[in-house]
Amino acid sequence: MPGDPKSQGQTVGKAKRVRAILSWAIENHFEGGRGFVEQLIALVRSCGGFRVDSPNYVGEDAIRGLREALAHRGIYFGVRW
Repeated sequence: MPGDPKSQGQTVGKAKRVRAILSWAIENHFEGGRGFVEQLIALVRSCGGFRVDSPNYVGEDAIRGLREALAHRGIYFGVRW
């Protein structure tokens, strides 16, 4: 909650809100941030965000960006979502 702009009365979009929470977590509560990322990825997966044939598919660029961002932190995915 302390890293969430919404809890501070700010109105921001989804992407900016996620970035703010993750940035806060890196500095203040890394393990909590890790749990947030795991839950977020699971939610996107469950909605079909990683399936090419899904109407909710996020796109190859977004998936590549996620992989690169996680690889920068030492987390690698060898399988295609």
